[in-house]
Amino acid sequence: MASTVRDLFGEWRAAHGHLASLATEIGRAETALLPALGDRVAAELEPGDVDTYRAARARVVTRRGRAPSVATLNREIMLLFRLLNFGVSRRRLAANPLKGAVKLLREPPPPDAVVDEAGLDALLLQLRHPVARAWTIVAFESGMRRGEILRLCWRHLDFKRGRILLPGAHTKSRRPRAVEFPARSQAAVGELPRSARSDLVFANPATGRAYSPRRLYRMFVDAVAAAGLLGADGKPPTWHALRRSYITLLRRRGVQETIAMRLSGHASRSVFDRYNIVSDNEISDAIAINAAGRAREIAALRNGQRRGPQRKAVDVEAGPWDTSSIPDVATNRASWPLPR
Repeated sequence: MASTVRDLFGEWRAAHGHLASLATEIGRAETALLPALGDRVAAELEPGDVDTYRAARARVVTRRGRAPSVATLNREIMLLFRLLNFGVSRRRLAANPLKGAVKLLREPPPPDAVVDEAGLDALLLQLRHPVARAWTIVAFESGMRRGEILRLCWRHLDFKRGRILLPGAHTKSRRPRAVEFPARSQAAVGELPRSARSDLVFANPATGRAYSPRRLYRMFVDAVAAAGLLGADGKPPTWHALRRSYITLLRRRGVQETIAMRLSGHASRSVFDRYNIVSDNEISDAIAINAAGRAREIAALRNGQRRGPQRKAVDVEAGPWDTSSIPDVATNRASWPLPR
């Protein structure tokens, strides 16, 4: 019996229970991919099916009030490719019918909005709610993802060492991670009432349930608009821009990129580079630094100050060398083997 896309997803899901992103992939498949292509025979898929799928998805209005982004569509097609390749590896398919015939859409560049200390001060002047303020400050000073902050517990906070110890169950990579917990974040969190019903930091003290992220995000958006914050691309920063800003400021302050990746929880350098925003001013500064270094080298070369590597002279006569075993070249040349 020919395998459908839904059949392949069931087998793939059972074989990849260890993936940290499995929950995301399940949601992506059950929300979009399987309702549209789940009952199709996998071996009979054609490039036109992908075109039809993309066109139908472009007419969908998501919870954000707009059509799915190009990045979302690409990740859904990438999941479809993984299922087809998995079917080939398990001999459910003779070949991937879409291989070489479907390309991913070109994604727009990431938002160029970096919130610095001045931007944060302007934002906090407009953000009065204590929970929203603490939520924003912790995000800005730790670079944690939204889900990591919402699942943050009081037992994870180390006030003495100034760190937050995230368990692997609460991170996207399923690996434990230590992040920053500076004094400003400690003060903001310390003002929050603690619930007797829950260990969550951002929980309603009356019910013990986590605060609605939509409500907190709405407060953040309103505060950004009131503060008049805009990025270099002319767009206001989103809440996720706080994570991008943290990573960018780490690099600008001289933190090595490998250490920055450990703090941010990025396992892939390609994804990290999308979060590390390089501004035009930094490029200009780099050009100026390089030009100044080039000028110094040229001046030193013209002044004769630049010399090649010097070899240390060896005085053979003065050294304790035993030359008795070294054959004389002139007398022993006839005994050397001739080249063939």
